[in-house]
Amino acid sequence: MTMNKLDKYLIIIGIFLLLFTIAMTIIFCFKYAIPDTLVASVFAICSVEGGVCGWIKNAKERKEERQWMIEDEERRKNEQQNL
Repeated sequence: MTMNKLDKYLIIIGIFLLLFTIAMTIIFCFKYAIPDTLVASVFAICSVEGGVCGWIKNAKERKEERQWMIEDEERRKNEQQNL
């Protein structure tokens, strides 16, 4: 299975969120506080990006599946006509 751009993008988002969480933990250890607005905004934006990527991937897979169904139906019709 090959990795397309969306898969790579989602992996990058996951790595970014992991590193961001580690950085916020380190900041908390030294300052005993973190910028709540920044944390909420980063996770919200990454959630939206992940949702959009998932929606795009789902739409592409549906389109492929529909195309395969059409090809299968045409093949069945051709087989019935050849009988």
